[in-house]
This record gives sequence, C-alpha cells and structure tokens, in this order.
Amino acid sequence: TLTLGGATGDDSDAIKVAPGGVYIYDNSNDYCKVTSGGLYVYEGGNNVAHFAETTVIGRNASNKITLNGGSGTVTIGSKFTATATGVIQVTDVELSGMVKVTGTDRNVSIGDGQTDLGDDNVAIGNNAGAALAANGDDNVLIGTNAGLAVTTGDDNICIGTGAAIANDTGNNNIAIGQDTMENLDLANTCIAIGTGALAGADLANNEAYRCTAIGYHSMYSISGSNSNIYSSVNWNVAIGFESLKVLDSTGNSATGPAADIYKGAGNVGIGYQAGVAMTTGWKNTCLGAFAGDDLVTGFKNVLLGVGARTGDPADSNSIVIGAEVDGKGGSTAVIGGTGVDTYLGVNDSGTVSGDLYCRNITVLTDDWIGIGSSAERIVFDEAGSVEVHGAQFGVGTDPTYDCDILAASGTTTLRVNAATGENARIFFSENGSYQWNIKHAADDSGKIWVTPTGSGNGAYMAQTSSSWQSGSDQRMKRIFVILIKG
Repeated sequence: TLTLGGATGDDSDAIKVAPGGVYIYDNSNDYCKVTSGGLYVYEGGNNVAHFAETTVIGRNASNKITLNGGSGTVTIGSKFTATATGVIQVTDVELSGMVKVTGTDRNVSIGDGQTDLGDDNVAIGNNAGAALAANGDDNVLIGTNAGLAVTTGDDNICIGTGAAIANDTGNNNIAIGQDTMENLDLANTCIAIGTGALAGADLANNEAYRCTAIGYHSMYSISGSNSNIYSSVNWNVAIGFESLKVLDSTGNSATGPAADIYKGAGNVGIGYQAGVAMTTGWKNTCLGAFAGDDLVTGFKNVLLGVGARTGDPADSNSIVIGAEVDGKGGSTAVIGGTGVDTYLGVNDSGTVSGDLYCRNITVLTDDWIGIGSSAERIVFDEAGSVEVHGAQFGVGTDPTYDCDILAASGTTTLRVNAATGENARIFFSENGSYQWNIKHAADDSGKIWVTPTGSGNGAYMAQTSSSWQSGSDQRMKRIFVILIKG
C-alpha cells in the first residue's frame, strides 16, 4: 500500500494506492474510491454516487438519479423515467409558465396512434384522431378513440372515450361524453352531450344533420333513412334523460326526462313524458309533465299543463289548457282546471265554428259582449243595467221590430211581474219623455190601467169585467170608445 500525504496512520488529506483500488481521502468518512467497478463517492460514510455503466447519484431510493448505459434509461427517483426511444414516463407533472408546441401544421398530439396530418388539430388520448388526413383541420379530439375515424372533417369537438368514433367527413359537430354519436358515419352541425347521446343505433345511412341531443341516451336509438338534410331524423332537439330515445321523424323538440316522440314530425314536448306515446302525430305542442301522454296519431294540438290531454289519442286541432284537463274532442279549445267546463269549437282554419260553453262570464263596468264597440253589442254599465245597442232584439224569432217576441208554440207572452206591494208598469215614451203607461196598481186589485202621463185616471179594466171603464180624463173616454169600436 502506498500512501501520499497525511499523518502516519491517519487517512485525512491523503491519497492511498492499495490492492483493488485507489482512495482519495478528505477524511475517513468523506472520500472517493476508484476500482474496476467504477468510481464511488462517499459522504459521511455513505455511498452517495457511483459512476459506471450504470451511474447512480444519490443514496435515497426515492430521490436518486440512475443512468443506465446499457438500456439508455434515465431514472430520477421513483416517478420519472426517460428511455432511449424518447419515451418519458412521469407520475405527476406540475408546470409553471408556458408550454410551446411548434410545427408547420400547428398540431398538438398527446398519446399513441395519432397522425400529424391536417392543420390546427388537437388530439389527446390513445388513437384520438388516428385517421386525420391532409384536409382534416381545426378539430379538438380528447379521449381514447375520440374522433377515431375523422379524416377530412373540420371544426369538430369530440371529448370522451369513443366520442364520435365513426364520424369521418362530418363538420361542425360537438360530441361530449362516452360513445356520443357512436354509430354516425356522417354528422353535420350536430350537438350530442351525455353518454350515448345521438348514438344513431338503427339509422340506415348513419347520417344526421342539425340535431341537438343533451342528456343520457337522448336520441339514443334513432332510425330511418336520410337522403338529404330535410328528411328522416334531422332538425330534432332532445334535452333530458332518454328524451326522444326512440325516434324516426324530423323537426321535433323534446325537453324533459323520457319525453318521447317516435315517428311524428314538427312536435314539441317539454316535461317528463310529455308526448311519450306519440307515434305518427305531427305539429303537436305538449308542455308540462305528462302533457299529451295519451296522444298517438293526432296532429296540430296544443296541450299546456301537467297532465293536459286531448282525451282521444287521435284528436286533432284541439287546445287544452290547465292541469289534469281533458279535451272535448277535435277542433275544440278547453281552458280551466278540474271541474271547469269552458271550451270553444274551432275549425281547421282557426275560425269559430262551434259554441262557447262556460259556467260564468264576468266583465268589467261598461264593458260589452258583441261584434264591436260601434256595432251590435250588449253593454253592462255601472248603473246596474244591461243595454242592447245597434241591434233589434228578438225572442224566439229573427226580429222585424226593435223588440219582437214569438213563442215557440201557443200564445206569445210578455210578463211584467212587480214585487209585492209595488206597481207593475210598462211606459211608452218619446225621446225619453214618458207619454203613456200601462200599469197594474198595487192598491187597485184586479184592475189594469192605461193612463196618459200626469193623469191619475185613465181607462181601466177590472179582472172580473169583460169591458173597459173610463176615469175622469175626457181623452181616455174617447180612447175608450175607439178601443171598444176597434
């Protein structure tokens, strides 16, 4: 053994050459050793570095750096590994600042199986955007197999495992959730949010245009054959759990859990199971939980309120407003809650063709019911009277005179009935000035008088008499003669 420097028997500040290696000491605990196995560095008596084919720096297993010359792997602690093939495995990543990805096509790809074709695409996840071609631009594809089949499609957003997995050339779609748009080969301007939304399971051509499906399995099993954007299942809106789950029609809107319309077109259903039984009904509006849940083939109905129903699955052109209200048949309008019968008949063009049925009609003071404010009308004024304006008044007949009465059978009767102790009178006037009156005086039991205004005596007939008697007024005597001769 050869020792250079240091005191005799002391390893401090010495170089020692001995069999098996060369030692360079600072002291007995801090030194370097060179052997056939490499260079070893000790600190405080601990091996803190070893330089050889496999180099290790650090003595703590969770913090040491290992460079494996054989495999080309660099390991830092237990959570970072870089291989010679360019693969970096990191358990946790915390970034501060900006991450830049540069390239001529401005694509960002993270995962396995992506291509670098197309421009301005983001593909994150195994096989996300794996089929992107040269003209497939401006797509965002995140999740395993998200946008897997997209080739030349543009401006698509697909987030979730298998989101829009079959869509290849479709444009301007948003698919968020596992297996959204799962079976659509060509989707354009569609929105699908929720697991299995707009899956298109039974669609013959696997195409859909301008549809919106939001909610778990909304528009899940759509069927039909699309030849253009105006046919089959296009232009539909479904919002809610399994809304429009089974669909074979176009232009429908359904909002609410299990709001369902099967084959009808142009329908709107908002509320839990609104229009749930509909098959071929079309242009119906059902608003409220269970609204129109009995409607099957009817069309052009408006049903507003929880449980508002037509009353017949084939009724059409009806309006039903109110909770738990049933319609009165096709071409009628019903308004009111349970026990309220207010309805109006209408025809296909929307004009009145039937009767108005109601319990009561209440109007405000000086309001009217009639054709118009300057035409035939009945006025209810604040004085407590009811006035008929602009019309002749007929009872049982089309009037020829201002007031015309015709009995349906037998004698025509006009009855004037006074309260007990009061006079029963009929006045005849000109421009509001009374001229004559016919009365049954309360104090003349059994007599009816015909009297000129201002005179207490006129002609009268007693109940037990068959002829007229005259009072003191000479005019009445002459009238009396005329009545008798007449």
